[in-house]
Amino acid sequence: MWTLIADILLAIFSISALAWLWWTNRTLKSYLSGYGKEKGKNLATHEDIETILHHLRSSTKATEEIKMQISSEAWDRQRQWELKREATFGAAKSLSDMNNAISALDLSTRNRNADDPKWVKENKEIEDTWNRVSDSFELTVTQVAIACSPNTYDAMQEFYALASKCAGLLLQSRIGEASKNYHDLKRKSYAVIHAIRRELGIEVPPQSTESSAGPNNALR
Repeated sequence: MWTLIADILLAIFSISALAWLWWTNRTLKSYLSGYGKEKGKNLATHEDIETILHHLRSSTKATEEIKMQISSEAWDRQRQWELKREATFGAAKSLSDMNNAISALDLSTRNRNADDPKWVKENKEIEDTWNRVSDSFELTVTQVAIACSPNTYDAMQEFYALASKCAGLLLQSRIGEASKNYHDLKRKSYAVIHAIRRELGIEVPPQSTESSAGPNNALR
């Protein structure tokens, strides 16, 4: 909203400034035309020339300042938008990776068989994946803190805290305690998605009230 207002004000300022420059140039043309008619064959005095040069210099300086201001502000807005877009896209990917990692941990815990070498190997890979995506999510949260609004940052932090709690419980094979948090984790996941949509100016649909009975429903 504020970005739109700023753009409108900048556009009004730019149009007004350009109109002023147009009026100044017309005035100078009229002055020079009248000067030629009135002076006729007489030579221009030093004072006349200095007045003309002063107006020309003022007009040129104002034009350059306006061009620089418009160019700088437009570049700043474009760069800010690019940073926000990169941060939000990264947040969406990290969120998906976290949900998938939690689901994989949940499934592996349910199928626990410490005597099966295949399960041990696969579970180790799943735990390593969780550690990797968790670290990546932390970095993404930092990027979001820089480029996005505090609301989006808070949503990311709340999701991360609960996801880490669930993962910790699953790693201790406390699946019953972990599953009690799945519905709330789904809600916080939706909150991050909605925050990302707001950052990008995309309409936020009504939040799903679907209940969850397990991680696959809760996190996807």
